[in-house]
Amino acid sequence: MPAHFIIALASFSFSFFMPLLVVGILGGLFQAATQIREASLLVVAKLCTIFLIVIIFGPKIFDVLTIYAKEIFRMIPNAIRS
Repeated sequence: MPAHFIIALASFSFSFFMPLLVVGILGGLFQAATQIREASLLVVAKLCTIFLIVIIFGPKIFDVLTIYAKEIFRMIPNAIRS
């Protein structure tokens, strides 16, 4: 797999998981500070974050995955011949 695809997939996962990590840490700090142990607070916050990520980064993610899929399909004949 070429290095540029690895970098593109790493940027995809970074743009997707880092906001969720931040929301999880902030939600945990909020729960610890207020002593509220309600799990649904974090679930709702993470679902809203995922929704915003898909709206903001959706076109970029789709472009990266489309290029990756095209490259994989382009490599199939070479893999069959080998």
